Amino acid sequence: MIGSIKGKVAYLANEYCLLETNSGVGYRVFMPAAHLGQLAVGTDAKVHTYMAVREDAILLFGFLNQEYYNLFLLLLGVSGVGPNVAFGILSAVKPDDFYLAVQSSDMKVITKLPVYG
Repeated sequence: MIGSIKGKVAYLANEYCLLETNSGVGYRVFMPAAHLGQLAVGTDAKVHTYMAVREDAILLFGFLNQEYYNLFLLLLGVSGVGPNVAFGILSAVKPDDFYLAVQSSDMKVITKLPVYG
């Protein structure tokens, strides 16, 4: 499993960036928009990654900080929540806001979260 990647941002797209390591390998890493907005082509970045292996694809989901990564893993532990749904939730809400909504049973926030990927 690939746990983190450190490299130069070679390309930015709507849902992913391409990180090129010193060895010349480029990894497509899907990231929340808030994290992609913190990156710039040509700069160095280190991302915490989760590698999802499916029958038809191997995908990397990346996060610039441990807080997002930890919530992503926590969401994967919920029945019916896969990597795409967890990614969608983290693209829609910050971890602190998510925890607050769950603790306070704020259905207004919770029902606006994506439930499919």
